[in-house]
Amino acid sequence: MDREAKIVKARNHFDNGNRLKDDARFDQAIEEYLEGVRLNPNLAEAYNNLGILYKKRGRIREAIEQYRKALEINPLLDNAYDNLGIICSEQGALDSAIALFKKALKINPENHKVHNNLGIAYDEKGEYTLAEEEYKKALEINPQLHEAHYNSGIIYGMRGLYDESIEEFKKAIDLDPIDAHNHFNLALSYRRKGDIGGAIREYETVLDLAPDFKEAKYNLETLYNLYN
Repeated sequence: MDREAKIVKARNHFDNGNRLKDDARFDQAIEEYLEGVRLNPNLAEAYNNLGILYKKRGRIREAIEQYRKALEINPLLDNAYDNLGIICSEQGALDSAIALFKKALKINPENHKVHNNLGIAYDEKGEYTLAEEEYKKALEINPQLHEAHYNSGIIYGMRGLYDESIEEFKKAIDLDPIDAHNHFNLALSYRRKGDIGGAIREYETVLDLAPDFKEAKYNLETLYNLYN
């Protein structure tokens, strides 16, 4: 098989891997990506996607290796920097994570997911103003980014800006109405603002969605005892 034919066939395996990945058939997707890079060792996106799937399988060291391979081939692959940054953030290496997210944004300033992830890293460092700025940037680029609305709601609540917090959690709920944590945190903001009826309503919704949510059950019972 000549070089051009191998490149075409590698791309076919990569595309098959993407379809399998989207269908959550991860083991088969891994096989397709591996065959793709065997045929074309310069297929950086396949290494990046292998990293994503290895991480899903808990194979963190292998995931890191794949992301690094991707960046050796294509140093402008912003998603690989983002994925490495996520691992660093999860491991508590926040300064390294922030540096990686900034590299990704230098390549692609419009990557809303990276802005959100950078915000999370700043948040975990206690740099809340910087975190809020990144969440706002993420939402300017993609107003439909549920995670950034949710994270903004948390930040505003921590700062005592309960009206803003409530607004963000409502937007998060509009985008994902069956996520119990959206409703739980909205209930917290209602309670802290003094809107007991709103808090009770949201806690009841949480328990409709997730009957075993113990903290919501405890908070709701406390409100019933205090106000009924």
